[in-house]
Amino acid sequence: MNEVEQLVQLLKDKKHLVAMLAPSFPIMYDYPDIVKRLKQIGFQEVLEVAVGAEITNVQMLMELNKDKKKEVYY
Repeated sequence: MNEVEQLVQLLKDKKHLVAMLAPSFPIMYDYPDIVKRLKQIGFQEVLEVAVGAEITNVQMLMELNKDKKKEVYY
């Protein structure tokens, strides 16, 4: 099953879907229109990739600081 088929199946299954857009996306396209269209087809949220990277960083720091005497800071 390719990516398009997988997405179609996720949309049919009414999964909680989040579209992650590149930071350059609003420059190339009409951002409000794209967000509206993505939500119309079934995405619940539309975020920039940077948001996901920030969440990943926080989670990684939490993992690194487990069982450590000295904390790691970002």
